[in-house]
Parts: sequence; C-alpha cells; structure tokens
Amino acid sequence: MNAKLSYWFKFYMYMKKVGEFHELKISIIKVRKKNYSSRLLAHLNYRENQDNKFIDVWLLKVKPSPIQFSYHAISKLEYIHLEERLKSIDIVYALIAYLMVETGLRAAVELEVKEVDFKNLFKYLNSGKKKDDVIKLEYISKGGNLDFCDIPLRAIERIQKEYLSREFVKRTKLYTDRCFRLGKKYNEKNIWFTDRGKEVNYIDLRVAFKKASEEMGRYKNKITAHWMRHTFATWTLIDYSDKNKIPLNSTGVSIDIRLKNILMRKLGHASESSTMKYIITAIELSNTGTHNGTIIPLKSFLESKIVQNITREKAIEEFDEELFDVVKYAISKGIVVDDSYV
Repeated sequence: MNAKLSYWFKFYMYMKKVGEFHELKISIIKVRKKNYSSRLLAHLNYRENQDNKFIDVWLLKVKPSPIQFSYHAISKLEYIHLEERLKSIDIVYALIAYLMVETGLRAAVELEVKEVDFKNLFKYLNSGKKKDDVIKLEYISKGGNLDFCDIPLRAIERIQKEYLSREFVKRTKLYTDRCFRLGKKYNEKNIWFTDRGKEVNYIDLRVAFKKASEEMGRYKNKITAHWMRHTFATWTLIDYSDKNKIPLNSTGVSIDIRLKNILMRKLGHASESSTMKYIITAIELSNTGTHNGTIIPLKSFLESKIVQNITREKAIEEFDEELFDVVKYAISKGIVVDDSYV
C-alpha cells in the first residue's frame, strides 16, 4: 500500500472508530507484519520462530505489476568494460563482480566469503585438477540452509593473486586501525576491505555499480550487483546449449529438461518459468551478434587491450595471425562502430 492510500485507510478506520458515518465499504484482510522490510533480509520474515503479529490491510483491486519475460544480463564484453570501471573505483568491487559471474552467488553471500575459501589451490592442482575445473564452495543459502556452489580454480587463483597476496594484509591492518579508532566491532571473518580499510557492505557495492554504470553511459538502465547472478546463469545456459547442440531458438511450450537441470545445479534452484526466462534472456543476448560481444565505439576498443585480445582469439582460426588486423576484423563483424569521423 502506498503512502496516499495508507493515509486514506487510516482516515476511514478512524472515522469508523469514532462512529462517523460514511458510504465507503472497506474490505479488510489480516496479513502477518513483517519484521524486516529490507529486501536483503526479507527471507528472515518467514522463519518459524518469528512472532506472528497480524495487521489490518486494505484489500484493493489494483493492476498487477508488469510481467517480466526475461532477466537482466550483459554480454562478456560489456562485463569487461564494467569490471574495468569497477577496478578504477577499487579492486574489491571488480573482484566481487568477477566472483559473482563465476559462481552465480548473490551479493550478500559474496560479501561473506572467508579467506579459507581461497586456500589449497596448489593442493587441487597437484591432484590433477586443471584451472577450469570446479570445486564446491560452502555457503548459507537464502533460506538459511547450508548449501554448495561450483567455483572454478581459476577464480580462486585470481582472488589469491590480485587481492589476498597483495592487498589483503595491508587493508586488514587499515581495517584493524579503523575499528580501534572508531570503536567498531572487529569482524575477523571478513576479507573485503576498501583501500581505506573500510569493510565493504551492500550499500558500498550498490554505489560502486551505480557509478560504473554511469561511466558506461547507463544513466537509466543501470547495472546492479544482482545482474551478475542473472548474467552467470545466462552465460551458463548459452555455453551449455552450444556445447550440447541444444537450439535455444527452437524452444517450444516445453523446455529441454537438461537446461532446467543445469540451472538447478548451478543456481541451487530452477523452475519451468525461470528457465524459460533465462532462455529468452540468452536468445536476446545472442541476438546482439554473440554473447561474447556487443557493439562498442572504436575509441573504447582501441583503449582496451583485453577486448582486442578476446576478439583476436575468436578470429584466429579464420585468418593468418601475421596478416590479421584486429581493428578491421572487429569493424567488419559489427563488434565495433567506427566513430572516428564524428
């Protein structure tokens, strides 16, 4: 119920209480009062040990929210641009985003990962595993249960190399000093700190994504942290369908059970409707040309060596490497638009 309707409801309920006559017939239902209004903590409202307090709510017939037929997801080249901008703000935001597109975990879970989760890399490699292989990462699910997700060894290696072995010790010291100076409680389990020693929370992450999105020119349709989970699922679906030759465009009323199963295994849950939404999202993303790319300006392409390397890797089978011109190839394939004349 929005604010205006809430005021009118209180007004009519007061009229009824004092015995004033009015012709409006109010339909009322009782609903359980939510102890947690935050979307991040909304699942706690459904715990069994919660006090069941009920309040009167005005039962109104209003138009339902618009039906969403697909999820928000970005291409891999868009993600590279996003990560570069997050890294310019602080490397922790870039690595949290990276971990989300590698595991599909929610932002709240990513903020609670522990240092021990990224240890024993060499033990796994010495056991015969490769960097693209996955191991199980333990986490607490949205419902409060212990669950597991897949994390590639390459992700563990990157977190160790770029953060834990370089920045973590220094930032932990800054965090310790900050807690002592401000009288804050020290959280020994946390690993994500800014370069000023501040513990990263969800608001910090949201602000960083907002700033990075605006730097990418997204002032209306801003990328959020939760998009990374949808992006992970969409990439997984595209890669799996390509590998197993499952044509997503041919999906009819019933979906291929293998697609639902892979999402169930990777996300921890999946339904017919959510799988269909991810299929639509994958098709929409693929229609940009390829899920590995999106159209970008020539200037941005020339400034990003990472994007150029990805384009070169994709085209190396078609051309002689010595004669290959990555810029001309990108323009010819529609990956880049030549705006140099503007």
